[in-house]
Amino acid sequence: KLMSFHKAKGLEFPVVINWFSQSQMAKPKNLPTMIWVNPQLATVPELKSFPFNVNKLKGTQLEEKYTQEIDLDHLDMLNLFYVANTRPTEKLFLLVDQYEAPKPSSKPKVSSDFRFDKMMHDFVLEAKLEIQEEGNYHFGEEISHRNDNGSEKQMGEALDIEICASESWKKNIAFSIDNSQEQLWAHAVEWGIKVHAILSEISTIDDVEKLKHHWVIKYHLNKEDLQWITQILYQIVEHPLLKPYYQAGVEVYNEKDIFGPKNGKKGVQRVDRMAITQDYCAIIDYKTGAPNQKDQQQVKDYKNIVSQIIPQKVKGFLVYLYEEIVVEDV
Repeated sequence: KLMSFHKAKGLEFPVVINWFSQSQMAKPKNLPTMIWVNPQLATVPELKSFPFNVNKLKGTQLEEKYTQEIDLDHLDMLNLFYVANTRPTEKLFLLVDQYEAPKPSSKPKVSSDFRFDKMMHDFVLEAKLEIQEEGNYHFGEEISHRNDNGSEKQMGEALDIEICASESWKKNIAFSIDNSQEQLWAHAVEWGIKVHAILSEISTIDDVEKLKHHWVIKYHLNKEDLQWITQILYQIVEHPLLKPYYQAGVEVYNEKDIFGPKNGKKGVQRVDRMAITQDYCAIIDYKTGAPNQKDQQQVKDYKNIVSQIIPQKVKGFLVYLYEEIVVEDV
């Protein structure tokens, strides 16, 4: 299954192969062309704000603003790196360019590049990773590919993938999946991503009506899609167990990162929704797949972490997004 890092958000796979090419990923991707900045001109004190080309600020008295934009872009890249590398449940293969240290005679310079190669080079040295062969390193414990009953997992049938090259084949490669089940899976994944994205924009019950036409444009929803998602959303925000946590005045954190134990180790985890009232904090996790024990344990882990941070009693809910939603009190 081939997808972008952004589309993989919220999904899990047993084995993941990620490639971070320095040439493709290093340059700033999200820098705005223009930003409004106070030029602080003594000769024109009335001028409080003026649009500047971000790249033109480098080397000027406003270079700090340029640096701030670069730092924000680097933070976006780090978030993307985190999302990509936390998708596997068993094994991760991470491909990064070989780092080449600058020559001693080279003059140090400030660069807007995000150096994945340097970051991983430093990590290899600091962690003293096991060398399998030149350029290949091993980290962590390997998880065996076995089912719950101890039997070895069977690999699915190989997919026939046809690569259809366009004129600019390096930029545009089309994949045709000759498997109806895989096509259904791909559609389900895309829909699950859209639903999670829409839910992350909801703070209160009033947002459903306010934002639904905005979602039509943003997420390319047709009339049937909008009707279905609106029905699901109202089931959620009006459910007896959940309704108190979608009211005005509730402190809401959607897609919030928390740090704590995960599978026996500490790490960053992302909560779909955390709603705080005067007496309670509700952890709400949305699922588009079939219920399983891992979902329950995930919410319990969230509850344990959050209960150590805030004084309110912490509740946990799993919301399975079927035509008729299923809510589990964890």
